[in-house]
Order: sequence, then structure tokens, then C-alpha cells
Amino acid sequence: MRQIFLLLLTSFLINCNRMQPKNEYSYDLSRAKDAFDYPNLAGKSDTDIYVYQLKDTLNRQDSFLYVNYGSYYLKEFGEVNLSLRPEALETFRFSFCPGLGNPINITFNQKGIVVKWCSSGYPGRVFNQNKLDPLEFLKFRFLNRYFFRARESLDPKRIKFYDSMLTKYPELKSIKYYKHLIDKSTDYDSAKFKYIIREIPLSIKQYATLLDSLRRTDFDRLPWKFDPNILVNDGGGYTFEANTKTKYKFFVCQDLPVDSLPITRFCKYLLRLAKVDKEIPF
Repeated sequence: MRQIFLLLLTSFLINCNRMQPKNEYSYDLSRAKDAFDYPNLAGKSDTDIYVYQLKDTLNRQDSFLYVNYGSYYLKEFGEVNLSLRPEALETFRFSFCPGLGNPINITFNQKGIVVKWCSSGYPGRVFNQNKLDPLEFLKFRFLNRYFFRARESLDPKRIKFYDSMLTKYPELKSIKYYKHLIDKSTDYDSAKFKYIIREIPLSIKQYATLLDSLRRTDFDRLPWKFDPNILVNDGGGYTFEANTKTKYKFFVCQDLPVDSLPITRFCKYLLRLAKVDKEIPF
């Protein structure tokens, strides 16, 4: 009798397990390419850095472009830095900033889709020299001219000046100091940047369908950067981010959207869902 009971119990547990729905409402990045752990931020003061995990792996020019410039973009749109910590709900964000046209952000999670697109101005920096003292302005001009240039590429007549500045002001070697001067000399209000918000609720089934569509793009297998090596005028790349419970993944398609990438087609689908595909030249 006991054996029969155990057999029935085992059968019941197996059937219950089979009846459990697959986790359609969660995105697993545990085996994804270029998916990052969240950083330990204890004692850190540079937490406004966009894509925090890349800050020590890039050359200085890429670091400034991908890691630092993005923080301004997020601030202008009132967006959180998804690379720092897991959000309460798994969150995905598509950002597109065309060379000619209005920038847009589309974020979605289980609750719905939030669309933010520029209605006036531009999410860039407006330089205000008056915010810097004379020495800071001198350093700022030096950094603008030389920070992303290799010493060996300079005219021999300029190398002596270059070396003397770095010797006298060693902070000029630091990208954090360069960013500090940019932050200090930036006027955000004078840009008159404004954006429109549209919220689109999602049912749990619609959310699961979105995640399934994202899985089919092979987003998990993409490297963090795709460069089509195409020379374009007034182009504009895009980024897509995934903030899950245990991992963060960032993808950037440089210069212009590449239609052969399934993730590009997924982002076009998001634009159609947001009903802005006619206004946004993607």
C-alpha cells in the first residue's frame, strides 16, 4: 500500500511540474554574450557613468563617447542608469538619436511601454565659459584639443608644450577631470530641450509576446558593439539595453540602423507599437 501511495505521489508531482508554465515573463541573460554583472558601488563616486561596466575596458575616446556622453542623454530624458543595479521589474530600453531628427527612448517592462521623444531642442550640452575660472578654461581648451590625441601624433613643436602641461597639471590625464569640467560648464536649461511622454499599458500576455520576439532576435549572442563600417553623413546609431534580475546587457549599433540585424527589426516593431514610426526616421 505504501509503495502504491509513493508511486501516486511521484506521478502527481511529475504532472504538477509539467503543468507549470514556462517562465515567459522573465528574460534569462545568464549565458548571454557580453552580459555584465552589476557593479559593487560601495564607496564609489562615479555612479553617473553610463554603461558602468565598460568604463575600464575602452580606449579614452570610446570611453568618453559610450560611457560618459550617455549620462547626459539619460539626464535630459529623465531616465535611470540601467547598468548600476537591477530594477524592481526587468526593464528594457531602446534609444535612438538620429543625426537629423528627434531623439527617442522606448522603455518597457511588465507594466507597459513608456515612450519619450523630443518635441523641441536637443539633448546636447550648451557650453557656458563663464562657469569656469581662467585656469579651468585654459585646461578645458587643452583637453578639447589634445585629450584624444596620441603624443607621437603631435607636431614636435607642440610636444614640449604638451609635456609641460601634463607635468604641471597631472589631472589633465584624467577623463574624470575632463568630465568634471564639462559638467561644470554645461547649461542644460538654455538648450530648451523638451520631450513628450506616451504610456501604453501591456497585458501580461502582450509582455510575454514582446519577450518572445526579443528572444528570436538572437540579442543574447550579440557583442556589445556592432560597427557596420559604413561612412554616413548625418547618421545615427541606436542602443538597446536589458536590465534583468542578475545581469545587464548593452548593445550599440553604430552610425545607422542595420536592417539585416533582427534586433533592428525588433526596434522598428517597438516604434510601430508606440505609434511613432511615421515621425521617427529609423
